[in-house]
Amino acid sequence: KEQEKRVNTYNAIKKRIQLKQKINENLEKTAQCLFEEYYRKENLEKVILSNLVDVRDGTHDSPVFLPKGYPLVTSQNLSPFYINKNETNKISEEDYKKINERSLVETNDILMSMIGTVGNVSLVTDEKVTFAIKNVALLKTSMNTTYRNWVLCFLKSHNFSKWLNETLTGSTQQYVSLGEIRKISFKIPTINELNKFNLATNPIINMIIKETAELVKLQELKQLVISRISGM
Repeated sequence: KEQEKRVNTYNAIKKRIQLKQKINENLEKTAQCLFEEYYRKENLEKVILSNLVDVRDGTHDSPVFLPKGYPLVTSQNLSPFYINKNETNKISEEDYKKINERSLVETNDILMSMIGTVGNVSLVTDEKVTFAIKNVALLKTSMNTTYRNWVLCFLKSHNFSKWLNETLTGSTQQYVSLGEIRKISFKIPTINELNKFNLATNPIINMIIKETAELVKLQELKQLVISRISGM
């Protein structure tokens, strides 16, 4: 009976996870539809990404890994609205501070993978950021959050995917350079239009952040239930 109860709990959690994943998928589609609608307007100005936001990258060095320490985030740890720090390698406080002298990540920044699976994009939603980054592009949208939603949606758009496919280099492992990312050209509306866009998309993005936080907790709970089922 105890085993059956745990299996039922697992199935219930699994259904809730699937529901929240579907909710997030629909919310993201809604935000992208709004973006595409604005992007088709005629009064948009062409800009270079680095002229709009500060664009940096993480370390390319290989610090010594430790059993405990600060998380070193790479592209494989990026989810759209969540950074999985549990599966990262750990580094010393000295290396953490050294990396962050140049590549300090803050809430509302955007991260993008530059090597391997290029183009994975993640909005940093942590209230307190306590990790460093490696081989990941850092877009400092925290410095002016007015551009956050627009840049985030552009990096998830068909226009960006097309640019990425045309730009990717590398024989055995694909990569995109920091210089190329800084030179990305795209369109942006007037400040008034941008404010309207933010009014429409802020509630959507805030809902995704909330749903993602709950989703992460459910996934952790699911793993706990699995371990208990396996342990019986």
